[in-house]
Amino acid sequence: MKGGFHESMTFLHTWTGLLMGWLLFAMFLTGTAAVFQNETTIWMTPEMGRSAPPAQAIALAEARLKTVAPTAASWSIDPPDERTIVTTIGWKADKAHGGKSGTETLESATGKPVSLRATRGGEFFYHFHYRFETPSRTLWWLSGFAAVVMLAGLTTGVLIHRRIFRNFFTFRPRKASQRSWLDAHNFLAVLALPFHFLITYSGLLVILGTVMPFAAIATYSGGKSLPEAFVNFDPVRSAYSAGVNPAVAKPKPVGIATPLTPLVPVIEQAHARWGGGRVGRIDVVNPGDAHAQIEVVRHGGDQLSHRPDRLIFDGATGAYQRTIVDRGPVEVTRAVIYGMHMAHFAGWALRWAYFILGMAGVGLIGTGLIYWTQKRAPKRDTGAPLPLGHRLVHRLNVGVIAGLPVAMVAIFWANRLLPADMPGRSEMEINWFYWTWFAMAGLSAVRPVRRAWVEILSLAAVAYAGVPILDAVTTHKGIADLLRPGEGIVAGFDLTMLATGLLFAYAVAKVMPMKTVEDPPVAALGEGAA
Repeated sequence: MKGGFHESMTFLHTWTGLLMGWLLFAMFLTGTAAVFQNETTIWMTPEMGRSAPPAQAIALAEARLKTVAPTAASWSIDPPDERTIVTTIGWKADKAHGGKSGTETLESATGKPVSLRATRGGEFFYHFHYRFETPSRTLWWLSGFAAVVMLAGLTTGVLIHRRIFRNFFTFRPRKASQRSWLDAHNFLAVLALPFHFLITYSGLLVILGTVMPFAAIATYSGGKSLPEAFVNFDPVRSAYSAGVNPAVAKPKPVGIATPLTPLVPVIEQAHARWGGGRVGRIDVVNPGDAHAQIEVVRHGGDQLSHRPDRLIFDGATGAYQRTIVDRGPVEVTRAVIYGMHMAHFAGWALRWAYFILGMAGVGLIGTGLIYWTQKRAPKRDTGAPLPLGHRLVHRLNVGVIAGLPVAMVAIFWANRLLPADMPGRSEMEINWFYWTWFAMAGLSAVRPVRRAWVEILSLAAVAYAGVPILDAVTTHKGIADLLRPGEGIVAGFDLTMLATGLLFAYAVAKVMPMKTVEDPPVAALGEGAA
């Protein structure tokens, strides 16, 4: 880096933003989509049926568990809420009595098992945005590095734009293209600057134990050397998890048959102790035994912390026994920051605020990438060819900024068009995502830049606007059906898809008249390279 402080910060801001910009764009876009991952999953599983009040659903789930797993070692019940329609139950087998462990999804209003189509639902976007859909934690290092780069970009952006807040009120869409993109970049940066810092820093802390494991290794490696513990990190991770999240002792059965107290009065006690707080999960140990225990976990949406409160009740009498408190100040701090990132506590208004501010982050990164190309574009009257690096950035911008949204909507089309009972169905939905993205990247590589922008954005407009029609045709639901109680989430999803399609159509209208330096297809990229 040459020059003084300002020039050094500009260099760092420009080149780290460029090199990691496409990855950060994908992380921010899929992470923002994951704000509504529960609602997305409901849309992608139209077989869910009708919802019901939690108390009714818990009573029906208890009855179902007594039927299918009366001698199980433990039960679990996840009741519905405003963002979840179905009830999920599970049980673990008692080895002494044989049997098998299992899970079921119940229609909340009837307590009957419901068969849902295999789909990853909204969880795909959530997992993709930080681990890129791989079960291994290896790529967490990449997302952690990207988060550090994002923090550096935000910090250097504030430092190099000495009039950044003044520029917030300056947007000149009729000025030269380069000026307009910079104005948009500055506006989106200042609009949600605290949110950008919050969501990036909190996301980094969530995976800190993986990307900065040295404190855990020093404390929980059992005397192993640093290289040895680093290579074989799983035992260290297990010891660390047990240290910060100690397991609650479970009572052992005594073999004396005792009816389990009804669960609904127990959750009413929990409501009272939490001042009206909701129940998020119920775990029953040794159901039907004199040493039965009921653990009631508070709903994650009631608290900022990602680790909700837990109450213990006697399973035979329903009497309150104790509140589990196993968190030190460090873990409480981490849980609060984690909760701020996940936004489980957010109501509808705040959730939409998270979504809008997240999209501002997406726009911040996208406008920065486009501004890079606009600033370095040669004058049209010189006839100078575009350098190779410039052409590659052009193509990557089109393939990621326009192509990724098309890949995301492809999952929704696959969800409705693939047979519901198709083997390997959820994996095929994900394949549609990748195949579509590769196709958009290929199109961006072989078409002139402006035409590629117009064609891919047009495809996005049609695909998103067509989702409500696709939903109506494949589920045979009309407008009257979507207006019924309990269908608000599906109707809201369809309307959001339609609005997104209209926004892409507007983008097409703005891009079509733009004049750009037309560059040759990818086969000619080697010509005129700088």
